[in-house]
Amino acid sequence: MGRVRTHRRAAIGALLFPFTGVVALVHYLRAGRLAKRGAVDEARLAGSKAHEWAWISLGVGLFVYFLGFVAWLLTANNAGVTRVFFSWKHLGNGEMWSALWRGFWINIQIFLWAELLVLNDETSALPSGSTFPPELRRQD
Repeated sequence: MGRVRTHRRAAIGALLFPFTGVVALVHYLRAGRLAKRGAVDEARLAGSKAHEWAWISLGVGLFVYFLGFVAWLLTANNAGVTRVFFSWKHLGNGEMWSALWRGFWINIQIFLWAELLVLNDETSALPSGSTFPPELRRQD
């Protein structure tokens, strides 16, 4: 006989999202019942299914709870977040998108100039023909 993992903690934790957590709990209980009867292979299969359903429950639960949070966020306080951040008056305004693109383009230019300055500073400190200073070379 061998040890049978019923995945009790995972099945109980899966009950945080009860629609799929109940399935994990049923498989856990079945695995325990089969292990007591001595049906080790069937108990391991049921324990494996309990573990699988616990993971499914976690994924589905996180997704559903996330969607619920986003819905709450957008509708709370008389839809204040929706009015401020997703106003069609501003989103449909071409001038706003143009200003946003100009600001983004300035950020790209600053990044490229800074990268050139950093690369130039690093390469000017190196002796000619070497790639890294000796103290920074890897010692294998």
